[in-house]
Amino acid sequence: MNEIAKANDPFPRCIFLILLMLTLSAGAVVGNVMDINTVMTELVGEIDRQSKYTAAKEARIRSLKDALAESRSMMASYRLAKDIFSEYIFYQSDSAYHYASVMRNLSETLGDASLFAESNFALMKCFSSNGYFKEAADMDKLVVVDSLPSEALADYYRTCTSYYQNLESYAGGAHTDLGRIYRDKRMEVAQKLAETADSNSYLWHQNRIGLEQMENPSLDKEISDRLALLKRFDLNNHEQAIQHSLLGHAYIGKGNREEAKRHLALSAINDIRGSVTETTAAKMLAEMMYEDKDLALAHQLIHQAFDDASFYNSHLRRDELSKTMQMIDSARYAWRSNQLWWVVGILSGFVFLLASVMVLFVKVRHRNREIENVNAELHRKSDALDASRMALSETNKELESTIAQLREVSEIKDSYITQSLYVNTVFVNEVEERLKNAMKLLKEKKYDELKFLPYQMGIKEERQRIFRNFDDAFIKLFPNFIDEFNRLFKEEDWIELNDSGELPMDVRVFALLRLGISDPAEVAKYLNLSVKTIYVYKTKLKSKSILANDDFEAAIKAIPKP
Repeated sequence: MNEIAKANDPFPRCIFLILLMLTLSAGAVVGNVMDINTVMTELVGEIDRQSKYTAAKEARIRSLKDALAESRSMMASYRLAKDIFSEYIFYQSDSAYHYASVMRNLSETLGDASLFAESNFALMKCFSSNGYFKEAADMDKLVVVDSLPSEALADYYRTCTSYYQNLESYAGGAHTDLGRIYRDKRMEVAQKLAETADSNSYLWHQNRIGLEQMENPSLDKEISDRLALLKRFDLNNHEQAIQHSLLGHAYIGKGNREEAKRHLALSAINDIRGSVTETTAAKMLAEMMYEDKDLALAHQLIHQAFDDASFYNSHLRRDELSKTMQMIDSARYAWRSNQLWWVVGILSGFVFLLASVMVLFVKVRHRNREIENVNAELHRKSDALDASRMALSETNKELESTIAQLREVSEIKDSYITQSLYVNTVFVNEVEERLKNAMKLLKEKKYDELKFLPYQMGIKEERQRIFRNFDDAFIKLFPNFIDEFNRLFKEEDWIELNDSGELPMDVRVFALLRLGISDPAEVAKYLNLSVKTIYVYKTKLKSKSILANDDFEAAIKAIPKP
């Protein structure tokens, strides 16, 4: 009986189970740490490889555009415009809006009510994703839901759900009166989505999780459901990014920062692979890295997110990111300043020791000089005088070189002041005309026409004109630049001005370098490009040059002004 009692005693089994759970938990923690490190390393690598994914997407878009240009069927043209819109909707908002407008024009020409409803939905989707909620609401009124194609109806309800969720957040959440109104509308369209979508589809299950969280919020239930959703369906990059981002939110709510960071990093990775530039995961992860004092990664992530938002042309997202970016950059600058002061302190101590040694050395030398003979002293003084003359000669040469450079800079400045005055005058005149037109529309109460006026400002055309004026002024200052530039390449790689006399964009980078602007960030700002694109241009041309890469930029700076 005693042996049976010992065998059934629950106390040893409890100890065993507790030890087993602690061992498994420790293993899981180590595994997660390793997973997080691996994911973070992969994220940094994907940021560096982003141009590869962007190039593949641009190739798909070019192929679709070529097919659209050659299409002779209105219906085929509509389908191609729809495909191009789908490529752009999470990639570049202005282009997405353009092809949604093309869809609408084609649907009106075809007289197809179903396609017309679908194209209005596409325009609503553009406005909603870019934060233009009023315009999205106005466009939603034009969507005849009963006319939508069956395959678009579920996506319509999904978009409306996201639209009302954004409005709920913008209104301050469900605890505010207005937020509760938007929450009720979100639940209403989510119910319609549940009735419309295929119950075996990813969209239906994704919507079910959202409905359950609205009715009975539970972070544990949301996390388990979303993890199951990732395992059950073969999701594309954008869908995976959404799920990992939502998991990151949930883990933040749970207080599990490590898992939150891991899922946000996975979301950012999938956004990069899917060429999705309208994203929030990178911003949230940057803020968490900032809180963890990992300022280098935080800086890289927030600038990546800001570049994406700028490319997508999301003013709302860019304004949000600007505040975070300023906070991270300020902290990173303060950290670097602190490090610099440490270096200055160490160098100061070293200089003090060196000065002490020099003082002792000077005293010893002074005593030795007193016992040297007069001839040796005169000889040394003569050598010193010769050395001074040589140093003075070198200084005069450097001064002459500096004066020549100042003259060149003065000529460049005078030329560009005149050119800038002309360009700014033209631009101000154009803006004045736009303002007059806006005032006229306001007086005539043509508000529908007025809201499209910002899209007619001609910013792209103005930038092209600025580039042309820059090229004209630069070629006048350096008429020999193209010939001297081509001397650095094989004949088959020589460049020429186009028919309009404009420089290629990659050559403009080195034209600015010749003018003394070498900071990639400044060059990127002048040319409206990303810093990564500047490095790509530089690397591309350097690889073709007959000079070594390290000598190429020096050769550009040395091109003489005739």
